[in-house]
Amino acid sequence: MIGPWLNPEPRVRCSKGKVLLFVGSGASTEAHNVMAGEKWDLANCPVKAGRASMKQGMAVDVSAPLPGAEVIHTSAAYFVELLDQALVRAGYLLPLTIYDRAATIDRRLREARSRVDDNVFPWKYPLAILNHAFQDGLADAMAHATATRRTGNDRIHGHLVQLARNYYEARQRATRARNYWDAAYIDGYEAGLIALGSPDMPLQILPLYCCPGVGPVTSFKTVAQAIRSGPTSHRAAYAWAARRTERLPKDFYLYHPPFLTDYTSVQRGAGDG
Repeated sequence: MIGPWLNPEPRVRCSKGKVLLFVGSGASTEAHNVMAGEKWDLANCPVKAGRASMKQGMAVDVSAPLPGAEVIHTSAAYFVELLDQALVRAGYLLPLTIYDRAATIDRRLREARSRVDDNVFPWKYPLAILNHAFQDGLADAMAHATATRRTGNDRIHGHLVQLARNYYEARQRATRARNYWDAAYIDGYEAGLIALGSPDMPLQILPLYCCPGVGPVTSFKTVAQAIRSGPTSHRAAYAWAARRTERLPKDFYLYHPPFLTDYTSVQRGAGDG
């Protein structure tokens, strides 16, 4: 399938059994332009060019864009759905189910947040704020994917995995700078990108908790023990967190904002997936 939105290389051969489909009001012009420019060798499918046309939700009579071509009456929505499915099967796009996956992750994360907030308090256990930062990053990755769904960028095969690689490098820089707050947030965001970009990855292995010394984990029991262990888990991170929670009021929680001042090169803009 090819439409006027694609720009084929000159002299592309149409394989036997394939269909050359021109879509939209400019289909006739586009078809004749292709023929006149001799961009396609139609020897194997000379009469299989067609056009889909809609008017107020109903198919209307249209003329074939090329002599002997077949006119296809269909709905635009159905055509786009079939094209989407074909691109997923061909490996160019991730399935739309990644957004259902994001919703599932968000729900599980909310439950994990409540479990921590109800049992491991940051004004008592400073390392808890780094777990909060990790969970903030994971939550923001899901929120961003959902908010920018209309762009489709996140569905491009390999896009999210490449973004995750960029965040991994940023996390390395933050860790070397001993900026444990940003490092934890980036770690969570990176985990979210990998989970969405790898739809075959079981969600059971996605970490929902994190504490320096044990890293990202799936077990609340493990992270709670690490947070309560304080400097035994990670002396430098504990000292960093203790300074920032020294005057933290009771019942007050710290949240990482959805941006990284010192790592702007990795951030996803409004037009990104």
